[in-house]
Amino acid sequence: PLPRYVIASLDRSHAGFYQCVVRNRVGALLQRKTEIRVAYMGNFVEGEQKLSLPQGQAAALVPPAITGYPSPQVTWFREGRKISPSNASAVTTENWLVVLASASSDGGRYFVQAVNEKNGENKTSGAVTLAVEILELFPELYLELYLELFL
Repeated sequence: PLPRYVIASLDRSHAGFYQCVVRNRVGALLQRKTEIRVAYMGNFVEGEQKLSLPQGQAAALVPPAITGYPSPQVTWFREGRKISPSNASAVTTENWLVVLASASSDGGRYFVQAVNEKNGENKTSGAVTLAVEILELFPELYLELYLELFL
């Protein structure tokens, strides 16, 4: 049987470069180095994020930080429903969720689900809460607008 090196229970500490060295009385034979990468996913940096802005303004929601190899695939959810890119929202290459012109219906609790494609592990972040405020004009301004438009 050929000699081999077996790692029975692989974990992140085994990641790195390995090299086989064969020695005898005549000398040594070195094999080129081989890199071992271990798929893993860390935990989300906890802490609830809150963002408040006036209706009509763009909102940029930053996903909570998470580490992993390979980089996890990120999906945004609002109130338990997956958010698909549309005319009203988009996800950037850095996984920010951008709501282009926020409406009161965009308010709520957003979550990120991260999935590691190599080992299938998935985790859900803490909430990112968006509050969209409807700014009301003062009654005096309504009167001023009315007078300008109709008199």
